[in-house]
Amino acid sequence: MLKLDEYPCSDSCATVYFDAWASDGSNADPILSLIYATLKSNSSLVKLSNRKNIAEIIAAIGKTVTGCDFSNLLDKLKGDNPFEGLEKEESIQHMIRRFLNELIEAQGNRLVIFIDELDRCKPDYAIRLLERIKHYFEDDRITFVFSVNLEQLQHTIEAHYGAGFDATRYLDKFFDLHISLAEIDYDCYLRNRFSFMHTSWLFDQVCLMVIKHFKFPFREVERFVLLTRIAFNKESNDSYEIDRLISYFVPYMIALRMKDFEKYKQFISGNDSQEIFDILMQVDDFVNYVAHRYVGKSALDSIKGLELVVSHLRVTYEATFSQARSQKNTLRQESLKIVSLLSSISEYNFE
Repeated sequence: MLKLDEYPCSDSCATVYFDAWASDGSNADPILSLIYATLKSNSSLVKLSNRKNIAEIIAAIGKTVTGCDFSNLLDKLKGDNPFEGLEKEESIQHMIRRFLNELIEAQGNRLVIFIDELDRCKPDYAIRLLERIKHYFEDDRITFVFSVNLEQLQHTIEAHYGAGFDATRYLDKFFDLHISLAEIDYDCYLRNRFSFMHTSWLFDQVCLMVIKHFKFPFREVERFVLLTRIAFNKESNDSYEIDRLISYFVPYMIALRMKDFEKYKQFISGNDSQEIFDILMQVDDFVNYVAHRYVGKSALDSIKGLELVVSHLRVTYEATFSQARSQKNTLRQESLKIVSLLSSISEYNFE
């Protein structure tokens, strides 16, 4: 059987992914979280290695990082100098450097650490992490790759030190190269994101219109897509009325819950429908589809046809929400269940 450690590659490297924001709430010092991430990312190396010294180093650092006797160390890990008072035969700094050296030599010729979401961290945590990295990772064989919104990170630094602080010059101490990614084509991203959805053609089209109308950033797009996919499973609904309700209004209702809850309450009370009509009438394909299926082909031949489509949408809205104060309005109740993600057609198991 092939053993990886018997065939080392001179160009190989050890890699680590560290989500800084996920560790922001920890009481431990950032350097400990980073070392722990390094241990986890290279656990296979630890198992394959027969070197006694790396095992001893990992055991020593791991005892501090992984939780063993953590309650006794917690107070010592707070403050400006978290390592002061730790009684070790070697200093943490020297132990870390020994561990990194052994890791690099065993795995390849370089250690690459990817730091993500630093710009989302609290200012004090982001600064402590940067300072710890500068202090404890002084090795030319270690490369740090930060994936950050640099402008936002500068705001984070200024929030900590004050508006007059030169955050750009401060960050230059840590970043040797700045590589800017090309701006993503928003429309292309949406087309690709929805190319495999096929919840239903009409539902997907309305989702796209709603996203563009509200100008969701990418993170909110992903959340919106998740919520809409849970809300509607095309295989679980046979009702003609519910089908229209879902296709016309559910994506918009989910978006309103994300963006403007007061406006959402107005909408489901039957008092604010114009925005959704404006959204739905923006795309010819949607108008053509509704006209063909619900109004009749002749509706496409004139301005009168468009008016009939709008009238159809308005009648559907009023039939659903105009009796908002009546508990007898089953369509309204069903729509609220669907948006709550607790209806009979909600689907949590999807690829």
